[in-house]
Amino acid sequence: MFNIIKIILESKNLVFSEAVSDLVAEESWLELEHIVPSNDYRDTSLKDFEGVLLLDDIFDQSALDFWCKRLVENSVSCPVIFLVDKKVKADFAHTDPSRWSIVKKPLRIDVLLSTIRTIVSKFKDFEDTLTLCGRCTLRPKSGVFTNSNGKSVKLTDKEIKIVRFLYKSYGSAISKEKLLKNVWGYSEKITTHTLETHIYRLRQKIEVNPQKPSIIMTTVKGYHLCQEQKER
Repeated sequence: MFNIIKIILESKNLVFSEAVSDLVAEESWLELEHIVPSNDYRDTSLKDFEGVLLLDDIFDQSALDFWCKRLVENSVSCPVIFLVDKKVKADFAHTDPSRWSIVKKPLRIDVLLSTIRTIVSKFKDFEDTLTLCGRCTLRPKSGVFTNSNGKSVKLTDKEIKIVRFLYKSYGSAISKEKLLKNVWGYSEKITTHTLETHIYRLRQKIEVNPQKPSIIMTTVKGYHLCQEQKER
């Protein structure tokens, strides 16, 4: 299980950039931080970036070596996935590849997602604490939610997914249909009543006063976390 993973894509290819943007939008555990043209990565403050960097436009070994050198010189320590033309026999012969990975293009979306999951698992435990409104916190990996009174409870996998997806969409109400799709996936047996029941049980666990929710709010458009500014 992962916390929300931020993605920075560096690419000159607008079509590919749009495809990656659409992919990230469909995955509740991913969040697109930036899309920047090639050679502009320094403007994104990668030295302290906690996420995954996707580097496109690697057309030969010399380009790969160039990027590796730049990343080392600029102390970029986040995981990096190099998107390399399939004709290139690229390798990390002159550097430590422990936090880097190569994916050949054209690529399948499932391969890219699998590579992101693998490199995140291998490089760093992203069990960062999500700080929600009212100083509540959630540790997604352990599933421990702590409310503003300091009371901690264990959430189920579905409850964690609900909170994480609402966290990703801070400030915007999420429809019941969209929550169902992203938490349960497509299934004819799943109804909005299932979601409502889970929200009810979740509120019983995390709200100081479940009768007057102050964390998960309901509007005519759906659900959202309270509007207090989130912290990362």
